[in-house]
Amino acid sequence: MKTIHIIAIILVVFLLLLGVLLFTTNSAKVKLAQENTSMRNAFELATRTIADIQAGLDSIDTGSAAKLLSKDEIPQVSTDSRALLINRIRDIRLKLEADRKRIADLEKQMANSSLKTKGLNDMIANLKANLAEKEKLVTELSAQIGLYADSLATERMAAKQTIAQKETQIMEKQGIIETQEHDLNTIYYAFGTRKKLLEQNFITRKGGVLGIGRVSVVKKNEPEKYESFDLLETDQLTFPATKNGYSILTNQSPSSYTVEKSGSSNVLKVTDKELFRKYKFLVIEIH
Repeated sequence: MKTIHIIAIILVVFLLLLGVLLFTTNSAKVKLAQENTSMRNAFELATRTIADIQAGLDSIDTGSAAKLLSKDEIPQVSTDSRALLINRIRDIRLKLEADRKRIADLEKQMANSSLKTKGLNDMIANLKANLAEKEKLVTELSAQIGLYADSLATERMAAKQTIAQKETQIMEKQGIIETQEHDLNTIYYAFGTRKKLLEQNFITRKGGVLGIGRVSVVKKNEPEKYESFDLLETDQLTFPATKNGYSILTNQSPSSYTVEKSGSSNVLKVTDKELFRKYKFLVIEIH
C-alpha cells in the first residue's frame, strides 16, 4: 500500500513537471512568433520608408533647374520664371532636410532593435549617397542663383544707366530741336520815326540829289540791337499809328502779312509764317 502511494506521488510530480515543461515550451514558441512578427513588421516598415524616400529623391529634377540657370540660357529666361525657379529650389532644399531626418530616425530605430541585415544597411547607404548627391546639386544651384542675382543687379544698373543716358540724349536733342525751332521762328524787329531809327543806327539815308529823292536803307543787321518775337508764340506785332502812315523797309513779302489799324495802333498780323520768316529782320519807319 505504501509503495502504491509513493508511485502515485511520483506520477503527480511527473505530470506537474511535464505540464510546466509544456507551458514553458508553448510560451517560448509564442514569444518567438511574436518576435518574428515584430521583426517582419519592422523590416517591412523600414523597406517602405526607404522606398518612399528614394522615390522622393528620384522625383527631384535638378537637371532642368541647372539648365535654366546656365550661362547660355540666361538671356532666354524671364525674371518671373527665375523667381519661380528660386522658390522651387528652396522647396527642394526643405524636402532634402526632411528626408535626411527620416533616414537618421530610421538608423536610430535599427540601432535600438535586433533588425540588422546587410540588405537594409546597403539600401540605407545607397539612399544616403543619393541624398548627398542631390544636396550637392542644390548647393551648386543656390550658388548659381546668387551669381545670377548679382548679374541681374548689375544688368539692371547698366540698363538704368543706359536709359538715363538715352533720356539725356533725347533731352539734349529735344533742346537742340527747340533751339533750332526758336531760332527759325525768331523775328528781330525795330520801329520808330526816321529820326529815331537813324539815331539808333538801324537805318541810313542813301541816294537823291541835294537831299531830294533820298531813301531809308536798313543797315547791316545786328540781332543784339533789335527786339524780337517768336512766331511760335505770337503772330502779331503792334506799333503806333499816325495819320502819315508807315513804311516797312525790309523785304518781307506783302502776301505774308496784313496790317490793320486798331485804335491808336497798327497791328501787323503774320498770315504766312513760312514765307514771312524768310527774312529775319523787320524794320518799320513811322511817318
